[in-house]
Amino acid sequence: MILELGANDGLRGLPPKLLAQNLEAMIAESGKIGAKVLLIGMQMPPNYGPAYTRQFTQTFTDVARTTNTPLVPFLFEGFGDRAELFLPDGIHPTAEAQHIILDTVWAGLQPMLKTLSARR
Repeated sequence: MILELGANDGLRGLPPKLLAQNLEAMIAESGKIGAKVLLIGMQMPPNYGPAYTRQFTQTFTDVARTTNTPLVPFLFEGFGDRAELFLPDGIHPTAEAQHIILDTVWAGLQPMLKTLSARR
């Protein structure tokens, strides 16, 4: 299962501790049914302040470590700073950015699939 969320939580200013609890609960529930999880991280724009932005980003690393879950640190890796690859809202990526997202997620997903395939 690919678990990518948190951006809206961050934009609403959800405390990182609550974000971590939510992510950990979803990972635990997924594990109960035998699902393997790939956690996809997100980052907040700098206007949320250095402390919150750092804590928010660190939350994904901490949750991945605590739950022993593979992590792709940032969904928008490779284009997060390129305004032309976002819709006018500045939040959602354009169709042109989708291949970059695919490559980013695939880099985390492929090793998991190889491991699962080798077990069969």
